[in-house]
Amino acid sequence: MLLNKLCRQYFKRVGFIGPPKTIFARGIAVKQAEIYGNMKWWDVAEQVDSIDDLPNEFGEAKKLWEDDADGNFKQIVDLLQPFIEGLLVCESIPDWENIFEVEEGSFPEFSSNDVKLAGVDFGASSPLPRVKTEARFLVNFKDDINLDELEDTLEEEGEYLHSCVSFMWVLEDLDDFDLTWGDNQGAEAMILAK
Repeated sequence: MLLNKLCRQYFKRVGFIGPPKTIFARGIAVKQAEIYGNMKWWDVAEQVDSIDDLPNEFGEAKKLWEDDADGNFKQIVDLLQPFIEGLLVCESIPDWENIFEVEEGSFPEFSSNDVKLAGVDFGASSPLPRVKTEARFLVNFKDDINLDELEDTLEEEGEYLHSCVSFMWVLEDLDDFDLTWGDNQGAEAMILAK
């Protein structure tokens, strides 16, 4: 987790990630690359009972959406985006231990270093709206992984990088609910700057 945290801090400071590079962590050569992922129109796995169960920002966003969804889109995003988190969950791919480098003892995932809310629809789902999201992840790979061939290799094995992409609402008072995506209309992922 410390290595992942340092990588996220670096990304925020410089604003972009160039071609994959090899770094050394704990004496192990690690290749870093950025992955872009998105999820089209996803619903939460467990919907809450009422908008009153949510932070006030959701009620404000719903009113703005009802008044003029397109015209108020930026304000809606500004209200709701802080509650979205993106994760790249390594263990969604069999044999992930031979692809990704994660800190020993930590959960095999990478948090997004840049999440964007790309669409909001309170008409399709409420009180938590149906949303479109996208994110960028700074990911550590085993140094011997050929990033130029990884996506093709996974596809040949019937696996896809987009199966690792996950989004969720982060609402502290609703720990009893599964606020990850429950259904979606598709996901994509790609390694950037190969």
